[in-house]
Amino acid sequence: MGLIESIEYMTKKAEDEGDIGYMESLGLIYYEGKDGVEKDYDKAFKWFKMAYESCVKHKYRMNCYMPCTYYGYGCDIDHKKAAELYTKMDYSYHPATYRLACMYQKGIGVDKDIDKAITNFMSVIKYKGPEAYIAIGSLYEEKKDFIKAIYYYEEALNYSDSYFGHVSDSDITKAKTIAYEKLSKIDGYIHSSSSSSYKKIN
Repeated sequence: MGLIESIEYMTKKAEDEGDIGYMESLGLIYYEGKDGVEKDYDKAFKWFKMAYESCVKHKYRMNCYMPCTYYGYGCDIDHKKAAELYTKMDYSYHPATYRLACMYQKGIGVDKDIDKAITNFMSVIKYKGPEAYIAIGSLYEEKKDFIKAIYYYEEALNYSDSYFGHVSDSDITKAKTIAYEKLSKIDGYIHSSSSSSYKKIN
């Protein structure tokens, strides 16, 4: 069975029998565009939304629907709706938790909330590594808590992915460069290979 025939078969199953798996498969085919099928975000969103609404109690059905609402793939950008969907994941899907943390950090689709942003970033350290540490450090720096800011920047600077294996070497190197730059801009910060200290310069 070729892809076109497969699409026809899946469409019939999705429409006539409400097969959620085929709804998601169709959405991915149009979202990614491959094997001769052109990308079509409108069709992708249609199937992702249908899958979500057909099984709204199953939070993992939101995985594809959420980014569509955030970025406006096949629909109008709706950050408030995206935040609602990301929140429903309840820390069980780290890309959603990370996105929600960024939204709280910047006040996108939700009221800006530094503490909620920190909580969400903390829960994805295993997956985002130094990037999460830097975000947490920046939030504490925004709160004028320079001791904690330095702590998390240094965690990024000293990060090793030997335990988790989720972060690429290039991402680690890039994050360490950012962490070093962040630390160098904090007045009174002194760092050496053996210790660090901080004294706020008024």
